[in-house]
Amino acid sequence: LAAFPSIWLTPLWKDEAILKVIAAAGPKALVVIGKADPQWDQALADKLTKKKVDIMAVEGADHGMTVAGSAAATAQVLMDLRIKLAALVATVLPPVVLPLTNAPVTTPAVPETPAHDPLFDE
Repeated sequence: LAAFPSIWLTPLWKDEAILKVIAAAGPKALVVIGKADPQWDQALADKLTKKKVDIMAVEGADHGMTVAGSAAATAQVLMDLRIKLAALVATVLPPVVLPLTNAPVTTPAVPETPAHDPLFDE
């Protein structure tokens, strides 16, 4: 297991067995955890950082990666996470090359909207 890159999204790392697996992966592991998550523990983060584990500790995010009271902050967390994951996946998977084509791009026809809708008309 340690030979493969791994992504740990809000891990239950207070469980010693889980912590050992993450630590064994070292630089091939990414841990994403919110600092408002009950699992957050700075000492565990420091321990894993010494093993070269990449820790993405998100200020204010809970176990669901939600920032309480802020949809905008939660959306930003998810965007940052997407960027981090895409970068990691790009280091693991070969690049995808799509064949070039001269075929025109077509847009599907949009159905006409009726002037009235019998379901909602009174």
